[in-house]
Amino acid sequence: MFGKKKAPTISQERLQKAIRKPTTTFRLPRIERARREEAWAPCQITWALGPVIEGILMDYSETGARIRFRHRGIMPTEIRLICPRLRIDRMATVVRRDTTDIGLHFIS
Repeated sequence: MFGKKKAPTISQERLQKAIRKPTTTFRLPRIERARREEAWAPCQITWALGPVIEGILMDYSETGARIRFRHRGIMPTEIRLICPRLRIDRMATVVRRDTTDIGLHFIS
């Protein structure tokens, strides 16, 4: 009942097939991103019927920005970014959320 079980034997051919690297690789096309400018500027995030949240604009480009918060809290996916120092006042969509950062994509 509690005797030793025999370990299954695996042939070398089967083992080599399992660990062989695939011969074809799949790569996504490289997308050119807009050049990001480092900022470190105070900013505000607002939305309809919501509070104003203070944050730091870490970097930005023509297409988006990255904002860091001390306490992020809950926010909708569509927001307004205001950064008076850099003269930015744009609507944006939240595309990435982290514990302290959010990534924005500006809406035209």
